[in-house]
Amino acid sequence: DAYEAVELNTYADYSYLQEVWRYHERIVEAICQGQVAEGKRLLVEHMQLLNARGISLEMPVRTNGSALPVAQNL
Repeated sequence: DAYEAVELNTYADYSYLQEVWRYHERIVEAICQGQVAEGKRLLVEHMQLLNARGISLEMPVRTNGSALPVAQNL
């Protein structure tokens, strides 16, 4: 329910996910090198990516179970 409330249950495009994974990698590297402040800075930047997700790529479903055409989702 919490994920749905902030729309984390929707699909993201691959380029967005790659950017998120790059942040994860950089955060882990910073922590492993003992650079905790850098890791925290990267974490804060990483969290800002949530604001840049844009519109949901998940297709809404009609009451009969069929998906709406993409053009109608905008």
